[in-house]
Amino acid sequence: FAANEKFTVHTHGTQDIHESPAIGQGFNRLICSDTKTGWKRWEYNVGFTFATPLLDDNHIFIGTQTGYMYAFDADKFYGHNKKAKWQFRANGGINRKAEISGDKLFFGANDGTFYCLNKNTGEMLWKAQTELEDKAFRHFSTPYAIENMVVVGSASKNVYGFDVNSGEELFAIETDDWVRARPV
Repeated sequence: FAANEKFTVHTHGTQDIHESPAIGQGFNRLICSDTKTGWKRWEYNVGFTFATPLLDDNHIFIGTQTGYMYAFDADKFYGHNKKAKWQFRANGGINRKAEISGDKLFFGANDGTFYCLNKNTGEMLWKAQTELEDKAFRHFSTPYAIENMVVVGSASKNVYGFDVNSGEELFAIETDDWVRARPV
């Protein structure tokens, strides 16, 4: 769930415990509504997702289990056969919310790769490979960008810091367990 003064964005799936057998489908729809009126502006099938959408003014970003990062403009109409503003395919599922710093979009994928894209075009600016923990459903935490650094926790029991412009690894702090929470 994400909202600002104009738009409310959330994911949706079908759940009905009153059916026999019960229906329980993962979240696969992204819904954008007008915050003031509640009117549904559009709905888009992104595929299964466990990531929370990121709303940055008029821009919406969401990752999927199949490794796609989608970008949408909230004020556009995404009806039948419309395509996302852009999409990028990572090499693993994206199961956490992305982070923005300036024109850069940061997120991690379950193959242990941390990505930086241009938020307007989807062009990859850099990527950094980290140690992989293959038993983790969510390899990375939600990242946190501050000044010229982006920090992210991982299931490889490390907290990583990367330079936002070059992707250079500034530090890797080893911990005793998986780092699931957003570093602050």
